[in-house]
Amino acid sequence: MATPTALSVLAEHARCSVGAVLCIRFNPTGHYLLTAGKDRSVRLWNASAGRADADGNASLVHSYTGAHAQEVRCVCANPDSTRLASAGADRGAFVWDVRRGCVVRRLRGHDGGPVNDARFAGEGGAVVVTGGYDQTCRVWDCRSTDPRPVQVLTGFRDAVTCVADASGRDACAITAGSADGSVRRYDVRNGGVTVDRFAASDGNAAAVADMALGVGGEVYLASCLDGEARLVDAASGEHLTTYRGHVCQGATKLECALTRADAHAVVASEDGRVLVYDLVDASVKHVGGRKGDVCVSSLDYAQANGGAVAAARADGTFAVYGMPR
Repeated sequence: MATPTALSVLAEHARCSVGAVLCIRFNPTGHYLLTAGKDRSVRLWNASAGRADADGNASLVHSYTGAHAQEVRCVCANPDSTRLASAGADRGAFVWDVRRGCVVRRLRGHDGGPVNDARFAGEGGAVVVTGGYDQTCRVWDCRSTDPRPVQVLTGFRDAVTCVADASGRDACAITAGSADGSVRRYDVRNGGVTVDRFAASDGNAAAVADMALGVGGEVYLASCLDGEARLVDAASGEHLTTYRGHVCQGATKLECALTRADAHAVVASEDGRVLVYDLVDASVKHVGGRKGDVCVSSLDYAQANGGAVAAARADGTFAVYGMPR
């Protein structure tokens, strides 16, 4: 088996947060990065090639503060990067105006605990979908001033841990993963739901920590707390491939991504590395970071500049790696 090659470092930052970075996301163009974490703030960074300083640090564009009372667990940008959505442990979810740096809407409704994920969905980011400890996904119409969700999606038996990025896709097709070991795909238009369940080797449910849809939506990747990442046929629920090279001891929500044309599966590892697997044979092709570094707490992939992976760590740092051409 060939030795995995090291990913090149495009940019990094020695201290972007006081405490752990819990979420890192590219904007849709891949030229900017968003981080959120323990310090209750959201930060916008210029991640474009050549914009780092002499020490390789990414350039801070703006900090968004004052809305969250506790840690921020997720953040994302809408398709034209004019709005941000953030949510966290204070049960609050907010929509921000990027240019003005202020909250334009508060989304209320998750009363059973923290909100774990928030994503824009639909053409132009017409809706925001949130998921949380109250075992629901909630759908919010961004064009409405009504503070209530337009729909509440139920059926989960444990916390909703992740909502698939569906920006630019059909707003009526929503996919989410749960700590109950399931991925649910809702057809909001027709009222249908399809459930895929994952079990660990001991027979217990394999909690879904994160998931990513393939480019055409035909497959998805689910990172589970039993230490396995699973590639699944979205239509049939068939398990196509399993990836096992990363370290997962259940202490961290290890995130995942699928690269351009679904050629590789990218999975975070608790030993400080980012592993890039061949999608078909599940071998490790590339590695970012060093074994023994601080746990990778969040990651994201962007197709810009030939492909880039952003990885945040529990010590408040992040790095951006370039994918081999």
